[in-house]
Amino acid sequence: MRKQWSETLRAQFEIEFFEKHPEFERDLDAEKLLPSEMSVYRRRCGEHKAVFIVLFLSPKRGSFTFEGAWSEDGKFPTVGLALLPEEAVSVSSGIVRIGAFLPGEEMDHWWWLRNESSIPSVLKESLEAVDGYLVPFVLRFCASP
Repeated sequence: MRKQWSETLRAQFEIEFFEKHPEFERDLDAEKLLPSEMSVYRRRCGEHKAVFIVLFLSPKRGSFTFEGAWSEDGKFPTVGLALLPEEAVSVSSGIVRIGAFLPGEEMDHWWWLRNESSIPSVLKESLEAVDGYLVPFVLRFCASP
């Protein structure tokens, strides 16, 4: 994916994601600790807890994926293994890849762009998965004691 595709994809994702989920905000502090291909969006859950949606771009491969994360101290969990959803209930912070929720997928699922004109349709499909699986999953941690 050319750099311009990454920028276009990220900008369009933010417009559509923030329209549906205005309670999330870009977490630039977390992004300083991560590779530049990762954009982090945080929602605070009370005084200390936070949940996160991560857009992970792979410009060289022309693909992207998403992760969901949560933390009881409000900071992005930069250390740790990607968990399966059923393992998540027993840890105070963690990261789950979106592929763990998709039927017939393994933990790793990437959406591929053929060219810049494919961004709208591929982004629509990926946002349906984010809204259907990842956002509801991480928001469970906001409701937990």
